[in-house]
Amino acid sequence: MDSLISQNLISSSNSAANQALIASQRDMHIAARAGKLDEKTLAKIDEASKEYEAVFLTEMLNHMFKDISFDPMNGDKSAAQDIYKQHLVKEYATMLTENGGVGLAKDIRSQLIEIQSAAYKSE
Repeated sequence: MDSLISQNLISSSNSAANQALIASQRDMHIAARAGKLDEKTLAKIDEASKEYEAVFLTEMLNHMFKDISFDPMNGDKSAAQDIYKQHLVKEYATMLTENGGVGLAKDIRSQLIEIQSAAYKSE
């Protein structure tokens, strides 16, 4: 029984190490591709990837806050409350993205760098 647990622990640690190695190699590949792009293009890619993550988080948070009332006294919904809630949710999403987000921006950035570096290569 103990050897089975040990084998599982070794197997899972090897799997984690392999995943870390693959992620590291992918990051080096993306960094090499990013080196071929100019600073203006990289800045646009960074901005676009963060904006996309903010839009995604806004949609996700809108669903989370959909049934939450901001008027604890009577629960009435008004147009002003809806507008306030929309702006509040958008700010939450923006703050989440600026503070690291959920990791979506990093993956989008990687894909955009791949696309842009391929476009530069073909020119």
